[in-house]
Amino acid sequence: MADSPSGNWDRKLGPEDQGQRLTGLPNRLLVGHPSAGGIGLLPLKQHTQARHAVWAMRFIQGAMETGDLHTWLHTLATYLELTHPALQPWALTTAKAAGPWIGEENLPEDISRIVGALGYLPPLEDICDPSLTLGDWCWAAALWGNPLLPNNNTGGNGNNTYWHPGLEAHHTMLASCKKLLTMGDLVRVYDMMEYGQVTNLQDAEWIEWTHQHLDPSTMPTRQRDKEAARTAIVALYAEINPIWLKAAWSVETRRQEDDRQQQEQRVHLLPVVCRIAWRRCIEVI
Repeated sequence: MADSPSGNWDRKLGPEDQGQRLTGLPNRLLVGHPSAGGIGLLPLKQHTQARHAVWAMRFIQGAMETGDLHTWLHTLATYLELTHPALQPWALTTAKAAGPWIGEENLPEDISRIVGALGYLPPLEDICDPSLTLGDWCWAAALWGNPLLPNNNTGGNGNNTYWHPGLEAHHTMLASCKKLLTMGDLVRVYDMMEYGQVTNLQDAEWIEWTHQHLDPSTMPTRQRDKEAARTAIVALYAEINPIWLKAAWSVETRRQEDDRQQQEQRVHLLPVVCRIAWRRCIEVI
């Protein structure tokens, strides 16, 4: 579709060439405003990507609302979660523009257009005042696809910068693990790696521990190697903002001291998603 108007208008011929009519109009003027001498056509690629982004936002907002969901929302949300449990609606806010996605999954073309649509836009920001208050809820907050999980190079003082794309794009091996989904999962595994008896496990015991506490979709050579897996966990831990880690550790410590079993549920991030937007767009409006 983009080549058709270009072929009609931009023939790479000079104004005095006798070969064909409609000569000498540069392709870049197709999307120029008529007042500036352009044709006024929409930039097809950007226009299409913008429509995909609209559908992505409709999916995020619609799939996280309570009550009966529209059929397409329910179908897409179910498909993504069955593909990988970390592929929750809010994960689209930090997705890459092109796959593979969380867990190194390659999605069907129609779905991948929606999942990666927001990757073409700048990072989302917390635009609400007062700023987000961290607390016990951080223990169950999503580790992958979390739009408000800041880099470790900021102190949580209102000048946060956020992962874009998310941590899942930087730690693909760990993002494939179906039991490493939340901040609580990370601090628990880190604790066992650094201060537990994991390093003394034999090969068969290590494989069993890995499936019990990480459950990777695949078992690459790096995950079979205890030291490589430990290095990956430590590297991921080091990139989490310390204030978030402190909040998650607070809950994990109480759970260990009380020795009680709690049902582990990921935080429903609808209140968080309602806080984020593209600040530049708001300033323009």
